[in-house]
Amino acid sequence: RGNDFPGQGCRSTETTKDLTGAPGVPSQQTQDLHMPSVDDVARALLPTVLNDLQGGQWDAVQTQALNDLKNWDYTLTADSTSATIWGRFMVLYGYAVWHPVWQQYKIPAPPRDVFTPRTSDSTYAVDGLNGLLINLSIDDTTNPLFSPPGSDTHTAAEVMREAFASAVADLKSKRGPDVSTWKLGDKHKVMIASLLKSPTLDEGPFASGGSGRTINSVVSAAPVRHGKTLTGVAVGGASWRMVVDWGTGQAVGVYPGGQSENPASPWYSDRLADWFAGRNTPMLEGDQASAATKGRTWTLNP
Repeated sequence: RGNDFPGQGCRSTETTKDLTGAPGVPSQQTQDLHMPSVDDVARALLPTVLNDLQGGQWDAVQTQALNDLKNWDYTLTADSTSATIWGRFMVLYGYAVWHPVWQQYKIPAPPRDVFTPRTSDSTYAVDGLNGLLINLSIDDTTNPLFSPPGSDTHTAAEVMREAFASAVADLKSKRGPDVSTWKLGDKHKVMIASLLKSPTLDEGPFASGGSGRTINSVVSAAPVRHGKTLTGVAVGGASWRMVVDWGTGQAVGVYPGGQSENPASPWYSDRLADWFAGRNTPMLEGDQASAATKGRTWTLNP
């Protein structure tokens, strides 16, 4: 397929790629398929971006950031500095291309950190615009979108260079000149939120990778606690994971929390470490479950 993103196909594309040609898919491989944090947009567009950035004159910090991107494997992990640079670049690159369109058609302009005006299906709108931007950046580099009225740019490469310089300058001003400290997880976190929205019952926030485009997704509006918006914190994404081997009848699963609703219980959040690591627990029943409890039983009274 092309990069048209008719729906949120990034995750299904990644899974299809891993499964294509496989003679059989064992349980462990299926479990591993839950964990990738590959950014499909980066994989499609970054080679073109790197090629176009070669023509620029860069200072020491910009050169360090560029070299970081050259060695990136497109994964959004918590300790990745490349993911931070790429994320900031994409926001500013998209803004440079699309913001003049919002102005031209008098669409209420979103802030610079918002890719597109909010709609009821804003995520799908972002997918469509990302897909179009990739196609234009690769195959139609002199499209009029890259030279809006009043702009000094005329090609996709020129817009990319300006966006890259702005992204590095922005990160440098906020996080210092050492690119090796720009880890994604320092500003990108996930919180296991309580249904009561109580900070006392929440778990986290924890440094996290992933995004709305990755299989191991992390995405949501920022939560609010005590009237304060927790910027950079997500409370949504991949939660309950389960794999059933229909051949053996065995199943495994994990979820971000524990089996107790009592925050004082050791079982309130004891599955979190396994959930973060992608480790699953056998789901037992009957005699197997009884044996695993070593004779302990719970009686539920009305």
